[in-house]
Amino acid sequence: MLAYSCECVGAEANKMIPITLIYLNELPPFSGNFESITLEEELTALFEQGNIRTPVLTAAGFFTVNFAMLGFIIGSVTSYIIVTLQLVGNQ
Repeated sequence: MLAYSCECVGAEANKMIPITLIYLNELPPFSGNFESITLEEELTALFEQGNIRTPVLTAAGFFTVNFAMLGFIIGSVTSYIIVTLQLVGNQ
């Protein structure tokens, strides 16, 4: 459940960059309006932040929380179960 949520957040955050570019292209080129200038500055800052720092969720910066992490956990648990069954079978 956690991996799915983090994967969805990352996917939605990656959609932010193209949407920001679409809105930037739709702004009028030479508008002296204060609101248009401010909106352009904010959209440009949002685009630069999304482009430079890829939005992902991590576990304290150690690893990315997504579906790949879920595969590693399942693989590790499976390995531990197999080793445990082999040790129990020897006794």
